[in-house]
This record gives sequence, C-alpha cells and structure tokens, in this order.
Amino acid sequence: MRNQKAFTLIELLVVIAIIAILAAMLFPVFAQAREAAKKTTCLSNLRQAGMGIMMYNSDNDDTYPYQPVFPLTANGTYPYGLTSGSRAPAGDGDAGQPDGWSDTPPTNRWDAGPLLHVIQPFIKNVELGFCPSGKRANPDSSPNTNYEQNAYIFADTLREQTQGGSPGRAVTQGEIAQPSNTMILQDRKGTKPTLHQKGANNAAADGRAMWDAPGRKSMRSMYWQ
Repeated sequence: MRNQKAFTLIELLVVIAIIAILAAMLFPVFAQAREAAKKTTCLSNLRQAGMGIMMYNSDNDDTYPYQPVFPLTANGTYPYGLTSGSRAPAGDGDAGQPDGWSDTPPTNRWDAGPLLHVIQPFIKNVELGFCPSGKRANPDSSPNTNYEQNAYIFADTLREQTQGGSPGRAVTQGEIAQPSNTMILQDRKGTKPTLHQKGANNAAADGRAMWDAPGRKSMRSMYWQ
C-alpha cells in the first residue's frame, strides 16, 4: 500500500494566511500603479489639448478662443439645458470661492466645455477632454470634459481683472507675460486640485504640461499678465 500525502488543515491555513498577507501588501502597490497610469493619461490629454489651443491660435492671428458665454447649439438652443448663455463671473462661487466653482446653474466660466468644443477640429479626439481619475462630466454638467480652463484667458479677461468693468475681449499669445508659468487648463475644479497622488496636472500657455506636487503651484491659474 502506498502512503498518500496531503496537506493538513493547519498547513492549508498557513498557506491561506501567507497569501492574504501578500495580497494586503500588493494591493496598495497595484492601486498606486493604476493611479500613476491615470495621471500619465491625464497629463497626455492636457498636453495634446494645449497643443490644440496653440494650433487654433496660429489659425486665428495668435489669439486665444474667447468664450464669455456658452455658444448656441445647431438648433438654436443653449447646451446643457440652459435657458441663457451667460456664464457666472470668475470669482463668484457657491461659497465665495475665488476659483468661481458654481454648480447650480451650470454656467461657470471655469468650465472648459465650450473651449474643448471649439478646439475639437484640432485635437480630433473627444476623449482628450476627460481626466480618467475624475467623474465623467464636470460639476458644471459639460458632457465633453471634466477639465477646468483659465477663465481669465478664455471667458473673462479684463472684465474680472478690473472687478466689474465692461465685458472682456480675446487675449493674444503675446499678451501672456509668463507663458511657461500661466495655466490654461487643469485637471479638476478648485483652487487646490488633488486628483493625482495629492497633486495636480496642468497645461501651460507655452504648450508644456506638468504635474504639480502637493502644496506646490508652479502655474498661475488666475491673471494672465
């Protein structure tokens, strides 16, 4: 008769315990790797969108798109269910936040939805408008992006810099005093975006894109001069 060897219950429990310990150690590593991939994808999106804006500018006398209002759709109505095309002034927010985060109604000047629509012929990819770490639609209900634009360039300009003056105007590339330090797009709403490993992705007016570590803000999101 041959002796049949098998694992004892104790041995099986030890193996299961070892596997559980290894899994507990590896899951955070996998999560970090997954988030690192999302951060890289977001950074690539912003870089390509930034290049799309520069291509738009080159076709329009080096002038940035100016979107003080949400544009009318093809059938003559405003997008996102709005009855007006007006956008909230930069600086007005639900709680008086300086970034102008205003969820209701969805008329925020920091909403990059209209901007991404304007440059779509140059980027030719609607997926570039979405950070994979954020919700699919941004808080202002734009269906084509969850990114934030620099309202002082694309929607408000001089009007908000003078705190209530006449409506603004389009900005030229030559007017950006520090293009490498001036944010044109960022990966979420808020004055302290922390979507990616507690940092933020930004695209600058000179075409570069970079990740800012927690507590560091190398690109200005406010005034463009």
